[in-house]
This record gives sequence, structure tokens and C-alpha cells, in this order.
Amino acid sequence: MRRAAALFAAAVLVVVSAALAPFGGTAAAATAHSVGISSYAFHPAVLTVTAGDTVTWTNSDQAPHDVTTTSAPVAIHGSRMEKGQSWSYTFTTAGTYAYICSIHPDMKATVIVKPAAPAPAPKTTAAVTPHLRYTTVAAGGGGMAMPASHRAKHHSAAPAHPSTTTPVPTTPAGTPVAVAAAAPAATNTSPERPLRPLLIVAGGVAALATLCLLLLAARPEGGEPPPR
Repeated sequence: MRRAAALFAAAVLVVVSAALAPFGGTAAAATAHSVGISSYAFHPAVLTVTAGDTVTWTNSDQAPHDVTTTSAPVAIHGSRMEKGQSWSYTFTTAGTYAYICSIHPDMKATVIVKPAAPAPAPKTTAAVTPHLRYTTVAAGGGGMAMPASHRAKHHSAAPAHPSTTTPVPTTPAGTPVAVAAAAPAATNTSPERPLRPLLIVAGGVAALATLCLLLLAARPEGGEPPPR
């Protein structure tokens, strides 16, 4: 029973890992390439790869061969390969690698290494906080600082009679009081991303597997109930 429970828990972990894989960033996987050596020639003669890829040469001739660069960003001299043997190299520097077999210099080929694509930068959103512009409205011989929106309301609500003035609040010393409306707090209008159903199912399965393991661990060896 415990072995079966352990296998079940391992399967659950694999399912959970597969479910959570889309939520994490992963780097692009390297690619493996093959070059055959037969009839005293490299096949293909020109190979294009990406930095981080691995190339494997396999000798099918009776004669021994190797891989030696003649013009490359990084010098390469591979090991001697007898018939049926292989040799691999991982390219990390972009550029053009012209190479030959040093035992048979007439055998020529090229590997073109392209630079790896950079990882996409995460998107960021900047919060925008509204600002209020203030102006001074003359009233009763004093000045009062008001936001631009309040100024518009003040002008629209002002009576048509030019002789009427609006009272301005003052301190006991007679100094006008500056009134400013508090800037509204910035609100986040972006909707929350809903939790994927697959993530919820994976979490429930993992919790069930953990509960089964705990129950089996608490069960005595042999599966027989303890004596009363």
C-alpha cells in the first residue's frame, strides 16, 4: 500500500508541475544538431545553429577524421574519431566557424552560429496620479488658492451682478485662508486576473495526495489493528 501511495504521489507531483509550468518563465531550450562524415566529406557542408546549440559529428568512414577550425571566433580542435565514433561541441559565441579535417585538409565545412534571442522584458504599468492646478481668485481685497475645477464651478455659480462679491474665509488676524481640495487617490482600474481552473484542480489533487500519505504513514506496519 505504501509503495502504491508513493507512486500515486509522484504522479500527482508530475501533474502539478505540468499545470504550473505556464505560470513561470522558461528559457528557450537548446537544440541538438548532427553532422555526418562519410565519403571524405561533411554532411551538411553548411549548418546554421543558434548560440547554445550542440553539434555532434559522427564518422562513418574507415579512415579517421577530426574537426579543426581554420577561421572562427573561437578556435576548435576536436578529438580524433575512428569509424563509428562521435564528437560533440556546444557553440556559445556567435559567428562563422570554417573548419576542416586536419588529417584530410580537402574536407571543408562551415557552421554559422546566430546569437540567441533575448528574453522578453516584463511589461510594467505606471500609476498616474491626477494633479490639481491652483489659481488665485480676488474676493473682498484678498486672495484665495483654488483648484482649477473649483474655479470653473466658482465662475459658473457666480451671480450675473458685477457688484456682488463672494465672502472669503479668513483667520482671526484677517489673513485669507488657502483652501485646496485633496487630490483623489489613484485607483487601479486594471481587472484582477482570474485564477485558472487548472491551477485550482492541481492544488486540490496535491492536497489529496498529501492527505493519503499522512494516513498511510500513521497506519501501523502489517495493516493489523492494534490490540484492545
